[in-house]
Amino acid sequence: MKKQKIAIILLSVIAVVAIVFAAVLFYQKRQNDLEQQMIQEKINEVQTMLVQFHNETNQIEQLVIMETTKYMSEVNSQYGEEVTLAYDSALLEMNIVFSDYIEDLIASYTFEDLSTKEKEKLNEAIENLNSIKVLGIYEKVNNEEKSYDEQIDSLIDSYQTRIAEIEKEQEAEKAEEEARIAEEETRIAEEEAANARIAREAEYENKIEANKMAEGTDDISIYSAVIETYNNLLAEILADKVISSGARETLSGKINTLIAQYDSEQYALINIARMNAMAVSP
Repeated sequence: MKKQKIAIILLSVIAVVAIVFAAVLFYQKRQNDLEQQMIQEKINEVQTMLVQFHNETNQIEQLVIMETTKYMSEVNSQYGEEVTLAYDSALLEMNIVFSDYIEDLIASYTFEDLSTKEKEKLNEAIENLNSIKVLGIYEKVNNEEKSYDEQIDSLIDSYQTRIAEIEKEQEAEKAEEEARIAEEETRIAEEEAANARIAREAEYENKIEANKMAEGTDDISIYSAVIETYNNLLAEILADKVISSGARETLSGKINTLIAQYDSEQYALINIARMNAMAVSP
């Protein structure tokens, strides 16, 4: 009887253990099924993103999808290697598409002839090339990722060198233009000064001629007025800084000659008048 009870107890224990084991196996299988389902869902999400990427014709929208895929790849890295590989494969495929696009972009911002003087276009190309670097697109070379940074940096360096040369050329041209303008201004100023000098000298010549007395004048008072006019004109000529020293000397000589002549003639008239006065006196 006792043995029978022991057998029943053992069978009960075995049954319980079997039930527990079965439950554990069922739970593990259930968990594995859920994990596989989740993994498959994540892989399906990746495939959906890839399809959306290829169906999109706008590069900006494609870039948004690719950046979203990168972000989701980091978020979903917890789901294991299978999901990570799916993301890596999709990103590589997207990147290959963008690699062609980036190469076309780089080509469009490449100057075959760097003799250009269009600094604005060079600066614009530098700005656009830097924007391409920010995208983080890479190409696949011998199964290794290779960024476009080296190619872009080389172009940017050559453009910056050319910009520095253009600025140096512009500074030289500016200095040359300023020198030309200064020389032209000096020439004009000298020409204006020469014209002013010639005009002033001609004005004095005209005044000298205009104030000459007519031959045979016997009015002593006129002589005095003319001589005073010439003395004033002589003082004006001697003080004038516009006319040349040679013209000043010539004009002064003419006036002094006329003053001496008129003094002599005035003196002679005075003497004649005195003699006539004496002749008529009783």
